[in-house]
Amino acid sequence: MLLTPVNLFLQRQTTLKNTAKSANQTSVTAPMPYDSVSFGKKLSNEETTAIFNNYNPVVKDFDSYHVPVHNKDIARRLQKSYTEKSFHDMFKYVKKHGTFDINLDPETKFVQTSIIDKKENPLMSKLVWVTDTSNFMPLLKDTNPDLCVPLMENISGYYAKQQSSFDKIINNPLLFELNHDWPNTAKNGVGHVFNPENKITHKWYPRTRLDSIGLYLGTMSDLIKDGLQGSKYGYKKAADISQNAIESIANTTAYLNKIVYPYAKDTGPWEEKTFNSTASSDVAIINDAFRKVIDLMYSPTKDKELLKVRTRLLNAKNGSIFKDEQGLRNMLKIGEHRIKTNSAWEFPTQRKRDGAMSFIFKTEKLDEDVINNAIKVFARLKKFEKPTPKNKELVRDNGILRYTGDNYLYINADLDFEKNVYIPNRKFPDRTEAQWFMVSDMSKAYGMIAKSLMDYIAKGGKSNAAKNLLQYAMQKETEYINRSYARITGKNSYKANAKPCPAFKVPEAYQAVTDAKGKIKFVPGTHTPLTWAQASLYDASKLFEQNLKRYPEIIKS
Repeated sequence: MLLTPVNLFLQRQTTLKNTAKSANQTSVTAPMPYDSVSFGKKLSNEETTAIFNNYNPVVKDFDSYHVPVHNKDIARRLQKSYTEKSFHDMFKYVKKHGTFDINLDPETKFVQTSIIDKKENPLMSKLVWVTDTSNFMPLLKDTNPDLCVPLMENISGYYAKQQSSFDKIINNPLLFELNHDWPNTAKNGVGHVFNPENKITHKWYPRTRLDSIGLYLGTMSDLIKDGLQGSKYGYKKAADISQNAIESIANTTAYLNKIVYPYAKDTGPWEEKTFNSTASSDVAIINDAFRKVIDLMYSPTKDKELLKVRTRLLNAKNGSIFKDEQGLRNMLKIGEHRIKTNSAWEFPTQRKRDGAMSFIFKTEKLDEDVINNAIKVFARLKKFEKPTPKNKELVRDNGILRYTGDNYLYINADLDFEKNVYIPNRKFPDRTEAQWFMVSDMSKAYGMIAKSLMDYIAKGGKSNAAKNLLQYAMQKETEYINRSYARITGKNSYKANAKPCPAFKVPEAYQAVTDAKGKIKFVPGTHTPLTWAQASLYDASKLFEQNLKRYPEIIKS
């Protein structure tokens, strides 16, 4: 039986109501067979903890907040407020020192997810994540535009090998609802992690991570539309787009539409379990992808190359999805409605706060009115910063938590076991969860509100409320830029696995360790640098520099 998006949506709502009770009883974190953090022979506990004895970052006080700055050269450059020039100088300084350098694997031609030695972590140094690869784009478009198309063509080649998996769900979307809990019971769908040598999905990971599919679709839409309009990083003509890419764009669009992406099963960005509804942060990502592919397919144009692309997409195996423009627009409306009315929790009924929610407001609105949207978004973002009787704050000194009670990369995770078994119920000291890189995404969220307010004022929306909100947005964007730059690694330090840490790099997370005296310290995590984290910081920095250029004239107008 064929189901329209609306009918499937109504069925999905009924399913959610029926499963709400059991959902609340499900553990948040399921056990992994082995932690993938570190491998190989370990030093003695005394040797490993002693190397952290002298690790003492510089603490900078900015009145309303303070941050430990891990690189002393950067500590001297951080400011309470910036001019366009002063920030440009710091941005240029870290570029010069390699903060945004990437590594292209000479054998597979993929950008490495993390530039770490294979002996430290063979999975992170070798496997390819569709999500991470797509998230590299803000950095690659500027620094290595010639890599963008080949890299995403590689991803298209992987997706081409998943044709049967796409077809299975597209032809019977309710099969996707059979996914639940841990990876071994979440195999109906399309994988997001694969071996680049043979493009085979890695068996350990679930097939329910939806952000990867949305990011791929949005990225490919950008490369086609922007490239045909003359950008350095995109496709130059329709014939340059491989058939693998054409089929994959049609497949990903049909797949997300058929499962009713705003209310489907989803593992979210952390890959730990399959939840009973789509992560709010993933809905935001897919909304943005749908806006882009709708624009690609239906915006008025006389461009002959773009018209050729549209014809090829319509003729793809699952290209019939593009015959239903209104259906795609309706699905996007459902996604946008979900964000505006039901995104206060990352996973409705299952997880309230999650650091990934910082991604939402890079692209989404809570209100169509600029002033009201700013007020609502600020209220939402404040919930990450302030503890409540029921919830601890997610924003910490060295980054942002994935979620409170996160047991991944826990204290001494890389040091205290002969075999790094991951024990989700293990007790560990309070406030020692790993602190991740998404403070740069928080900066961009505030920056996007600042940009919208400047656009509003520039168009004649001259009100004291708008200017007051703009001043606050710029203040918070500055704070999170400082928090982000404070995380860049310093010289002569060690990572949490006791390996030497490269300087001027962006860690995935800061991990808690104990020194020889038993004092808890946060040091760069094993996955340093993480290319996704580098791209996130680059993207936030670029927006901040653009906002600083406009702000003085706008605020005095």
